[in-house]
Amino acid sequence: MNAHIEISARLTEWGNIAGYTLTPGSRSEDGRAIFWASLGEIRLFIGWNDRGWFVVTDSDRMGPEHFILAAPSMDTIEKYFLADSVRLLDGSVNCRV
Repeated sequence: MNAHIEISARLTEWGNIAGYTLTPGSRSEDGRAIFWASLGEIRLFIGWNDRGWFVVTDSDRMGPEHFILAAPSMDTIEKYFLADSVRLLDGSVNCRV
């Protein structure tokens, strides 16, 4: 895909609160949006797969990427990140699927 990933203000704000900096898809080489921790050791990539689904992967110290989630809408991706933060704040256990 030649397009780039657009990140909402809500998800950008989540990234700021969680300590991540956003590189928008319009500024990355491959069009994926990248949230990265302050030292760049942890990066979360949001892109598309060949079926048009949004795909989230992560990489530690720019090592191999690991699949986290695929969803048909950005709204689902946002809910994943926001819910994960809420679970962390209230001490709940993460769900593994």
